[in-house]
Amino acid sequence: MRYRSCIAVVVSLAVGFGSCGALAQLAAFAKTEIGIDFAAPWPDAVAIELDLGAEYSLDDWTFGVELFVVDGGMRDLAFVTTGRLGALNVYSMYGVWDASGWFTWSDFDNAVWADMLGAEMWALFSIEADSWFALVGSGAGLALGGHGAAGDVEIWGEATFNLQPVLPLVYWNGLEPILDGNLACDWIQVLDPVCELDFSFANVFVDFPWCCADVGTWISFSCLGFEGFSAWAEGIAIGETGLSIERVEVSFEEESKDFYLWFGIDIGEVVCVSPFVSLIQDAEFTIDGIALDALELVCAVGDVSVTVSELFAPLGLVPFDFCYIGIDGAIHTLSWFDLDWTLPAECVEPMFDAEEAIAIEVRRDGCCGESFFGLYSFFDIDLNESLFSWLGARARAESSISSSVSLFLEAWIWSDGIESLAFGVEITWGELRNLTGDWDCCFGIL
Repeated sequence: MRYRSCIAVVVSLAVGFGSCGALAQLAAFAKTEIGIDFAAPWPDAVAIELDLGAEYSLDDWTFGVELFVVDGGMRDLAFVTTGRLGALNVYSMYGVWDASGWFTWSDFDNAVWADMLGAEMWALFSIEADSWFALVGSGAGLALGGHGAAGDVEIWGEATFNLQPVLPLVYWNGLEPILDGNLACDWIQVLDPVCELDFSFANVFVDFPWCCADVGTWISFSCLGFEGFSAWAEGIAIGETGLSIERVEVSFEEESKDFYLWFGIDIGEVVCVSPFVSLIQDAEFTIDGIALDALELVCAVGDVSVTVSELFAPLGLVPFDFCYIGIDGAIHTLSWFDLDWTLPAECVEPMFDAEEAIAIEVRRDGCCGESFFGLYSFFDIDLNESLFSWLGARARAESSISSSVSLFLEAWIWSDGIESLAFGVEITWGELRNLTGDWDCCFGIL
């Protein structure tokens, strides 16, 4: 995701043209960002980015192209096609990235899916190469998956062959949102073959109601054997007004076990407190107690909400399951299949050293859309050089001045004095189906 310590001026323009017929539409957008980083020497402190996209839609088919230019050099180029062939939905994306004088990496992702006999079935196929000339015959991957229900029991399953598992993302978000974000986030990734028959992973999710809760389970196998198992229950009422167990989860891997418990405390529908709890275990896997990893308090009154976050467990204390404070000042959690499989490094929000945060947000509806203001302050208890261990702060304001024009202003300030500002204007017309011009979607989809 693209967060920088710089002054940035962002102007984005999306233009849609009237169709020649009732079922045809041509749309396009252009997005420009100019940034200045005070920590870098001039003229390297100035960076210019240009993102251009255009697509043509006819009936159920849409053909799009997107180009990303950095400092006058072409960096990313992608072609996206979506449509229908009878009962089959079709997705195809060809992209070339990381240009250093010429393109050095190519990716050809494809998907077909359909609803058959009450079940959703899908197949994903991808080819990757170190140059677009070597695309054919290079590393390839395949995934076959499906989702169906038997009464109140829902089942998801997927087998992958040299392809990174996509099922965890599909389970939490659905297949089509993942394909929509694949251009920016590269969710479909080819793996190196490690076993016979090129088999990589098999994953199964099963959901069912049980007693007073909704229960979910997940199990995974690789060609090397057992990978992991998780079981969780959500929405458990415990007989006390305003107190509930939002989620309880137990996860097992070959050599580890983790337990998480999220409580919800709702006082008069104004204040909500959520503790994040895990087990304390020794090397022999005996349970010595429970630990409070993080605590979050959210208070919403009218248009104003206040979030106070406290992180007790150091980031990365548990290899695959942890809490951290995001740039929104709230507590975020990632389970190990989220972190290990589904988050490319360039798509993860910055994981600050912040151990405390206070966030104030104000949202109001106006004549032309929503107005928003957010103030976020971060603290690090190990930072002794600043007052109250203050790490930094972020402020952001957004406002729609018409149905097609919106403005935003964002500012960062750090305890060491490095600051950044960003100003943006966004003008939109028409409707883009496949191209959004938004390369910061990867974390938000989880």
